Amino acid sequence: MTLSKLEAAKLKFQKSKKIDTNQSIIDYILDCYITLNPCSYGNRLQNYICNLLNLFVISSRLNKGDFIYKDTFGEFKVTYLDQDLNYHITHIRQWQKFKYYLIMFIDCENDFTPEFYFVPKNIINKFKLGNMVGTKEANEDNHNVDLRVTIKKGSAEHKLLNKHNLLKDTTFDSLKEFVELSD
Repeated sequence: MTLSKLEAAKLKFQKSKKIDTNQSIIDYILDCYITLNPCSYGNRLQNYICNLLNLFVISSRLNKGDFIYKDTFGEFKVTYLDQDLNYHITHIRQWQKFKYYLIMFIDCENDFTPEFYFVPKNIINKFKLGNMVGTKEANEDNHNVDLRVTIKKGSAEHKLLNKHNLLKDTTFDSLKEFVELSD
């Protein structure tokens, strides 16, 4: 039996958005992908990963990123690989007072395997950044404009991100080891 579009939409609307946090990273990533809209999975994954790492999540109102790392702050970015094999890092807010990006690429082509990059904030400026909304000209008088970057899987930009990664590799174990050694 095939559901009508209206029935499918109603079921989606009624479906609980609760995701069990007592499961493996891969299962959590899969549940977020299946259950949530793109605008809501980022915060959920950020909280889940920060909780696993014992990183304290801070209020976005502080304009200091998303979490406390050692004696400074970090910004968490997460993106699933799209069907064109691109990762999209969005809402880049370089004016905020943090020192590091914790970037999580989820490789949908490779069984939704996460890749982690812990990089100094200034590394993002090595990429071709664009405005989230409007043109460069439309935003020339605006301060604090959200930016974005698209990184093709396996591209020179992807390799550049890996080159500046402070982790020994892109696994969660490497991220966990890095954070724990820094305590």
